[in-house]
Amino acid sequence: MKAAARSLTSASKPLDDTGAIASNPRRKKERIIAMRKFVCGLLVFCLLSVGALAAPAEEDGAWTPDLVEEAARETVFNPPRRMLMLQGKIVTGKTVTVPAPFGGILADYSLRKGDIVAAGETLFTIETTKVYAPVSGKAGALGAQVGDAASYLQDQYGAVLFIEPDNQFIVQTDTKEAYGTDENLFIHVGETVYIGSRSSAERIGTGFVTAVNGKSYTVEVLDGNLVMDDNVALFRDRTFDVRSRIGNGKVSKKANIAITADGSIFAMHVSQGQAVKRGDLLFETVNGSIAYNMFPTRQVVSDYAAVIASIDATPGSNVSQRQVLATLYLLGDFQIAVDVTEPDLQNIHVGDTVRVELAGVFEPGEPVYGTIASISGLSSGAEEPEYTVYIDFAAIPAARAGMIVNVYCNEP
Repeated sequence: MKAAARSLTSASKPLDDTGAIASNPRRKKERIIAMRKFVCGLLVFCLLSVGALAAPAEEDGAWTPDLVEEAARETVFNPPRRMLMLQGKIVTGKTVTVPAPFGGILADYSLRKGDIVAAGETLFTIETTKVYAPVSGKAGALGAQVGDAASYLQDQYGAVLFIEPDNQFIVQTDTKEAYGTDENLFIHVGETVYIGSRSSAERIGTGFVTAVNGKSYTVEVLDGNLVMDDNVALFRDRTFDVRSRIGNGKVSKKANIAITADGSIFAMHVSQGQAVKRGDLLFETVNGSIAYNMFPTRQVVSDYAAVIASIDATPGSNVSQRQVLATLYLLGDFQIAVDVTEPDLQNIHVGDTVRVELAGVFEPGEPVYGTIASISGLSSGAEEPEYTVYIDFAAIPAARAGMIVNVYCNEP
C-alpha cells in the first residue's frame, strides 16, 4: 500500500528532457556546475596531452601546466567574439568657420549649402572702398603703405595724400569795384569769367566761380598766362568790356587738395609726384585692420577640402572684420555612425578594425577599412537601449554625408 502511494506520488512529478524525474532547482544548479567542471577538466586534460606531444616540458616555449590552465580558462570564459553586420550612415565630423579677413561689401557669389569645395578655392569676394582723384594734378603720397590706418595718417599729416592741382591759381575778390549796375552785383556759382592783368595787357586767362559768400566770391583760374600775385580785373564779357566788370582782385596759389578716408589702406595706386587725371584710382581702403605690407587679396578662400554646411552672409551686405561668412564640414573628418544594441555591444571595442561597404561607390575587390574611434556612453534608444558607435575611415571623393554604409565587424 505504501509502495503504491510512493509510485503514485512519483508519477505526478514533471519529467526532465531525459525522461527522469526532475530534481528541485538547487539540485539542478549543482548538476550544471558539476558538468562545467567536468568539461573544463576534460579540456585541460586534452591540452596537456597536446602540449606534452608538442615539446618537452624543459624546453623554452613548451606548454606547462600553468599555461595550459590559463589557456583553458581563456577558452571557457572568453569565447571568440561574434561576427556582426551592422548598418550605419556617414556623418559629419569637425566644423570650421570662414571669417571675413576685413570689413567691406560682400560681392555676389554662386556658393550654395552642400557644395563641395577644394582647399584653396575662392568662396567669397569682399569689395574695397575705392578713392578716386577729384581733380587732375600731381600726387603727394606722404609714404602711405598697405596696413596704415587712414585715421593715423590724417592725424599726422592732415590727409592720406594730397593732390597739387594742375589749375594752381585762384582769385579771391568781391563786388566792391564792380561796374555800377545791379546785374554786376549778383555773382553766380559756376559762371565763366574772363580775367585780365592790370599791369600787362598780354597776360589774360579764363576761370569760373567756385564759391559765393555775400559780396565775396572765389574764381578758379582754368587757363591763361597769369602769374602769381598778378593784380587782375574780372569781366563777364570775353572782350573785357568795362561795363561787364564784376570786380578786381589778386592771383594767389590754390591750396593742395587733401584726400581723406576711413579704415585701413588696402592698396596704393599712386606714388609721390605721380601725375593723375581726374577720376584716376588713388588707393583702396577696408574696414578693420590688416597686416603691414602683406599685399592682401579681396578673395576669401577655403583652407580645407570641405562641404558647405551653411552660408551666413548675404550678397551686397556690409560685413565686418571677423564676421562669419560660412561654416564648413571637413571632408577628411567624415565618420560612420552605427547604432548598436546592448547585446551586440560586447562584440565590439574601440580600436577594432572593421570593413565598410557602400553600395555603388566602393568597387568590388577594393575593400575599405575603418577603425572604431569611440562608443557613446549614453543610450539613444527609448525601449531597447542602443549606443552610437563612431568609425573613422579613409576619405573617399564619392562619399557624401548621410549615405548608408554596411559595417562588418570581427570578420575571420
